[in-house]
Amino acid sequence: MGYSVPIDAIAGTDFRPNPDFLAPGRFRFIVCSDFISKRRLRVVEYKTLPDRNSAPYAAVSYPWNGLKACGCSKPSQFFQLPLEGGQLSDRISFAVLQTACRAARRLGADLLWIDQICIIQTDAYDKEWQIARMFALYKQCKASLVLPGGLQRLAAPDESTNWIERSWTLQEAMPKATYTIFRWRLGSGEVRGLTEGRIDEIEEGQTAMMELGKMLQAAFVGGLPWGTDRQSIRLKIFGPNRDPILALMGVKEARSAEMRDMAVWRSALLRTCSQPRDTILSIMGIFGVTLDVGSYEKDDREKAAADLAFEILKNRRRPSWLGAAPGCGNMPNMCSMPSFPVVDGREVYYSVDGQKKKAWDVIGTGLTWFVKQAAKATMGERGSGRLHLTAKTLRIKLGASRSSSASCWEGFGFEAAMVLNEGAERGRAVGPIHISRSLPQGDYQALVAGLIEHFQLPATAARAQAGAALLMILRWNYTMEGWEPLTYGTLGNIEDVARSWPTCIHAIGC
Repeated sequence: MGYSVPIDAIAGTDFRPNPDFLAPGRFRFIVCSDFISKRRLRVVEYKTLPDRNSAPYAAVSYPWNGLKACGCSKPSQFFQLPLEGGQLSDRISFAVLQTACRAARRLGADLLWIDQICIIQTDAYDKEWQIARMFALYKQCKASLVLPGGLQRLAAPDESTNWIERSWTLQEAMPKATYTIFRWRLGSGEVRGLTEGRIDEIEEGQTAMMELGKMLQAAFVGGLPWGTDRQSIRLKIFGPNRDPILALMGVKEARSAEMRDMAVWRSALLRTCSQPRDTILSIMGIFGVTLDVGSYEKDDREKAAADLAFEILKNRRRPSWLGAAPGCGNMPNMCSMPSFPVVDGREVYYSVDGQKKKAWDVIGTGLTWFVKQAAKATMGERGSGRLHLTAKTLRIKLGASRSSSASCWEGFGFEAAMVLNEGAERGRAVGPIHISRSLPQGDYQALVAGLIEHFQLPATAARAQAGAALLMILRWNYTMEGWEPLTYGTLGNIEDVARSWPTCIHAIGC
C-alpha cells in the first residue's frame, strides 16, 4: 500500500493522505527518483525494514519548529500535513525535500524516511509503533541526513539552529554514515587544518554535505578552514554553546561501549523535548531496550527512566548513569540516577540554591571524563528504583573542608576537597578526596563506583589524572532503609587504597 500524488497537486495545500491507502504499523518511505524526475510524492509501505542491500534507504534528522522560510517564499513552494489534535505540521519545502532526495541518491539510497511524512501523525497506534522501532530504523539506514535548519529551509554554516538541543536527534546522529546538509556556495573540496574532512556539493552553488563528526569537530574548535588561504568560516549551525557539541562528540567518538553509554546519559540531560518521557524513549534503543511506549503518560519521565535502568541491568550491562552528572542531585524515585533538568521551551536548567542554572553549566564540567569498570549492579524488582551495588567499600571519616583550587580536578565538577581518613578506628589520612559538594565532617561510607578515564585531553594531562577512582559517598537512611547517595568524589592512587578495601553489596534505596 501507499500513495502517489503529483507535487503540483499538493503545492500550497494542507495535504491529507487518504487513510484507506495507509496501514498503521508499517514502515513508509519516499521514493526519491520519483520525486526528482517525475515530480511526484510517492510513499511506499513495508511490513519490515527493507534490506540494506536490496532496498537501501536514508533517514532524515531535523528539528521540528526549525528556521522559518525567508519572506520572499511563495505558498506554492510548501505543503503541510495534519497532526494530532487538528494542528498542522511545519511547512515542508519541496526544495529542501528535493535536496534530501538528491543527497540520499548520491549516497546510494533511493528511499527516504522523514517522520512527518512517513508516520501517520494523526494515528496514536502508528506513532507508538514507530517510536518503539525508531532506533532500529536509524541503525539500519544507509545514511542519516542531518538538516539542522529544519524542513522549511536549509541553514547556512554561520546560522544558529536548535537541532543539537532536541532529544530525538541524539539517536538519529548515531549511524556511522551521518552527514550534515547545509546551504553552501563555495564548491566541493577538502577541509584541512585543526579539522580535516571533505565538503561535497549536492546542488551546484546551492547546497552541500559534510560528515557530521568532522563538522562537530570544526564547530568545537571554532571554525571551518576553507580555501587556499585556509580562512576560517565561523560555524554556528549547531548553536552557540560548545558543551552540547562536546557531549555529542563523546557519543560519536567513544572508544568503548562504557564511554559511549555514559556520554549518552550526559548528552540526553542537555536536551529538550515537548514530552518529558521522550528523554528516555529517545535513548532506550541505544541501550538495546524497547519499552512499551503506550504504558507511559507524557510526563512519566522518572518512571520510564527507572524501567530503562532495570532493563539495562537485566541485560547484564553496567549502571552507566553512575556519576554521569555529579552536581545534579538524585532522581526522587531512583536515587542512584542523576535528577533530570527542567525543560521550559528551549531552556534546560536546574534549580541550584534557589536559582536557575543552565544544564550545561551544571553538567558541562564533567564532559571530558567517563567511568570504566563501573560497579556491578542488579535491581530486584522493576520499578522499585532500589539498586544493589557490588563494589569495594569502606567506612570513612571526612575531615575539614579546604579549597581544591590547586587540584587537577578543578573545573571537572569536583571543586571542594576534604581530608579523608581511612577508617575511624585507624585514623590514617589517605586524602584528600575531591567532591562535588562539601559535606559535614563525620562518618560516611565510600563506594568505588568505577575508575575514571579521560578523553579530549592532552596525553600528559590524562596521565597526570590516571589511576583515579570515582567514589559514591553514602549515608544510611533509616526512613527508606537503604543507603542514600549524598555526592560523588574522586580519589587518586586508588591502587594503594582499594587493595585493602573489602567488597560488599550495598542496597541503594529510595
